[in-house]
Amino acid sequence: MEKILRLFCLSVLIIIPCLKLSAQNDRDIIKSAEVKLNKKEYEPAFNSIVTVKHIKKKKAQYILRKSYPMVISENLKEANQVKISDSAEVSIICDQIKQIIYYLKDNNRADSLFKLDVSPATYKTFSKIKKSAKLLTTYETKLATMQRKAAEMEKALIDKQNAEKAAREDSIRIAKADSIAHSKEIKPVVKTDTVVTKVKPSVNKFFIIQGSYKSAEDATAEVNKLKAAGYASEITGPNSMGNIRVCYCGYATRAEAQKQLDTFRKIQSDVWILEK
Repeated sequence: MEKILRLFCLSVLIIIPCLKLSAQNDRDIIKSAEVKLNKKEYEPAFNSIVTVKHIKKKKAQYILRKSYPMVISENLKEANQVKISDSAEVSIICDQIKQIIYYLKDNNRADSLFKLDVSPATYKTFSKIKKSAKLLTTYETKLATMQRKAAEMEKALIDKQNAEKAAREDSIRIAKADSIAHSKEIKPVVKTDTVVTKVKPSVNKFFIIQGSYKSAEDATAEVNKLKAAGYASEITGPNSMGNIRVCYCGYATRAEAQKQLDTFRKIQSDVWILEK
């Protein structure tokens, strides 16, 4: 029994200082919140007073009732000052709406704390959340709509880029195939047992020129490079300055060459038609 009594006394000695410290902390918080309230710093005053442990104290309740409506009012004012530009990019509009939602959600937080710390009758009398809550629902719906629109626009842009890339690749493929199909390359001499087949001269008269080179070595290297890429390239002879011309491919008629010119210009913008 004596042991139990000693433990009880020890507990009292520990608890009483804690209670005194708690009461001291409450007084300091209330005093600080009151100073902020008098300076019209309503949100800091509210955020301070809701941390008081004995929130039902008269002074604490007074500060709650005075600061809460002003917090709601100031957040609504800040939200209304955010201007949404309908002509702006979708991403900018989304950011503007998010800023409005931030203020309105802060009102929800303040209202929840106020409701928790005051009596139901006091809450019913002083609650200012209805207008803010209605606006929050409206802007959350608008934000969801704009985010869907942004996602659709991004998808459309990606689809367009992929389509353009595929079109360019198709143009190159068609140009290579047409170059081979329409060109009459010189065939090598073919020996049989007793007969030698002579090479037939090219019948092409119109050539899509890739470029001109100062040396035969450079021109030959470019021809080999183009042939490796699938083009029926050849050297078409020197120009007036002695540079050696290289073509992508040759055609028998101007109409055939002209038909393929735009396709080759997607590969190289400065190609042109040489008539021989």
